[in-house]
Amino acid sequence: MKQFLIANYAVVLLLLVSSLSGCTSDDDAGGYDGPINLVVYYDSTSGLITENTQGGTQISSEDYSIEFDFSNSSSDKSSISSFFANAGDGSSDIVVDAADSAQISITWATHGLFNVTLGAIDENENTHSIEIKVRIEKRSWHNQTNTNNPLDYQINAAPDNDGPNPKSIIIKSTVENPSRQFTPGSDVMVSWSVSDGSGEEIASGNAQIGDGQSETWEYVVIDVMPETYTLSISRDQGNDNLDIQNDIHITYDAAESPSNPFDEI
Repeated sequence: MKQFLIANYAVVLLLLVSSLSGCTSDDDAGGYDGPINLVVYYDSTSGLITENTQGGTQISSEDYSIEFDFSNSSSDKSSISSFFANAGDGSSDIVVDAADSAQISITWATHGLFNVTLGAIDENENTHSIEIKVRIEKRSWHNQTNTNNPLDYQINAAPDNDGPNPKSIIIKSTVENPSRQFTPGSDVMVSWSVSDGSGEEIASGNAQIGDGQSETWEYVVIDVMPETYTLSISRDQGNDNLDIQNDIHITYDAAESPSNPFDEI
């Protein structure tokens, strides 16, 4: 009988712990004992912004958004009057009336590791907030077609806040010497170069590309500084026009907070 009671108690305790898990609340803030019980759900804390250009002209871009759900938040003293959030990128707080909505969506258009503030205010003007980290990386594709004078590409590695510098810049550049109808092709000699913000070359490569062939050059910048790097491509020998595809990925250390999705039981 005693063992049966202990087993039942363990099951009840497990269910209680499970019902409280998975929510970001006051208890996570380290000793807050005020009236506001702040509970926020979010499916992700990391994302990717993208950009596409053709011949130096931007043809598309995509920002990254995260929706934060405050609907389970409450106050022991009065009703919640408003929820607020700050993206950590220097922009102003986003504030919503709790009577109208319990969701706030934040959109990032630039890369960085951001300290995001999430909070609530009750009708007695009690305020409570928490802070989480969100990692936003950037990937961009830059194409040129049928060019005999490749454009330089500027890589802005400065984060959009005072947070840490990027972990790396991953560069993958493919140059194709396509066969052209009615025009005899020839080999071309191509050079790649990456320079830092002061104009000093930090990496280079070259390749001979036959008619109808392509070559890919890859380089990873580490110890990234918050400055603008330059990727340059030159046609050193030959007369054929080139097609170029540059794939640039600015990465950060995976230091974001865990995601906190709503767990339907």
